[in-house]
Amino acid sequence: VVASSAKVEGKILISGLDSKTKEYEQELAKELENLVSKIDRFGRIEVEYVSLNVKSARPKNYELHGRVGLVKGGTISLSTRGYTLDEAMRTLAERLYEEVRNKKEIILTNRRGDADRREA
Repeated sequence: VVASSAKVEGKILISGLDSKTKEYEQELAKELENLVSKIDRFGRIEVEYVSLNVKSARPKNYELHGRVGLVKGGTISLSTRGYTLDEAMRTLAERLYEEVRNKKEIILTNRRGDADRREA
């Protein structure tokens, strides 16, 4: 378990934290680790990295930019805003997961098509 979480931690980059948001770094990292673990369950898709940029838009309003880089699958980039950092992070993680899941279908369909063409 320790080896797999060390592997996940090396894939996560969090930036833009200030003195008010720095205390949430571990919680944000944990949410991103959970995202990577969920994506890894797909089996045939591997996460190369996950990055998160936190920006305080106004007092108590956060803008998050997240990016998931997939090995042999490109990059997915999304942004979201929220009144609280927790709310914005949950929304971003859910949306990134949905996008990766949609992209997985496209990637696997293309791979099957490539295999079918090789056989023909």
